[in-house]
Amino acid sequence: MGTLRHDRGIQVTIQPRGYQIAMVRGWYQAVRAGSLRHVTQMCPGAGKTLVAYLCARDVVSKGRPFWFFAPRRGLVTQPVEKFAQYGGLPDVQTVMAGHAYDLSRPGVRVASIDTLIERGIQLEHNAVCVIDECHMEKLAPVMETQPATVTWHGLTGTPVFKRGTWTSMECGPQPSALVAMGALSEHESVVPEEDTAALEAGAIIGNPVEWWHRHAAGLRTLAFCRNKREARAHAAHFPSRAAVLTCDDPDHVRTATLARLEARELDVVCNVGLYQEGTDIPWLECLHDLAPTNSVAAHIQRSARLWRVGGSAKMHLDQAGNFWRHGPPQVDRTWSLTGPNGVPVRVAG
Repeated sequence: MGTLRHDRGIQVTIQPRGYQIAMVRGWYQAVRAGSLRHVTQMCPGAGKTLVAYLCARDVVSKGRPFWFFAPRRGLVTQPVEKFAQYGGLPDVQTVMAGHAYDLSRPGVRVASIDTLIERGIQLEHNAVCVIDECHMEKLAPVMETQPATVTWHGLTGTPVFKRGTWTSMECGPQPSALVAMGALSEHESVVPEEDTAALEAGAIIGNPVEWWHRHAAGLRTLAFCRNKREARAHAAHFPSRAAVLTCDDPDHVRTATLARLEARELDVVCNVGLYQEGTDIPWLECLHDLAPTNSVAAHIQRSARLWRVGGSAKMHLDQAGNFWRHGPPQVDRTWSLTGPNGVPVRVAG
């Protein structure tokens, strides 16, 4: 297995957990059974990128091209860095605007889905493609335009699909099992009394600023807001101690702002349309949900920013009523290709 080299030269062996190895084997079994469109469901924070790495290592050792697709540009850098840390993968290329790449070279390609679509890239007939956060389904229409012999492997913590793109799925351990083995972190949740009228109206229940000072003062907080106007209004209550981030902000601004939050130069970052999937923030201490949603996937994915092991106290403030709509986000669920709590699927040990 590869090693992670720190800046002082210390090497740490990367040892996959048993369930991660089981999920890779489950994918192999599905392919042998004839499924070229298989989904691996693993809780957010359970190590899907390491599963992708294990797949990539096996695929390139057989001389086949391997692609890793991220749903947006901001989620490309993280797997590239992790693949490099794990080691053992030849020629990992970033296929994205601003990066030099040569698709005639064999090896591993990490790309944003937008790059594949906008540049009309045609995949090799024997390509193996991993799609991260495949529940977002950004690549689903394009899959039909690619060779029928391409092998697709979807990764997601929340397999809620609108399209019938996938043909098989295997689920990893439940959240309770991952917490028990130390792979996921627990957190405290604070929710308001159930207010049927407020829930139906999609209203925020209670005063967000009072709630934060009462339950989370001093905790590094990421707030989910419905729109820019509400994000700016909430940030205005924390003079010089809050910032707003939206999809309009460039990558370097987002990175610098989160770095300020990590360094405790800020108390709160109010975000709109960001950080719902894929971003590892192990030092995050509080998630403040101020954006009602009818999507159970969105509810779980937001909360999962707190599930990474690391940091100290972890607090989920839900004033959007999403706990009442969807239940506790870290509760054990049975998933199927038709959504949560449907037809049972085999759970890897």
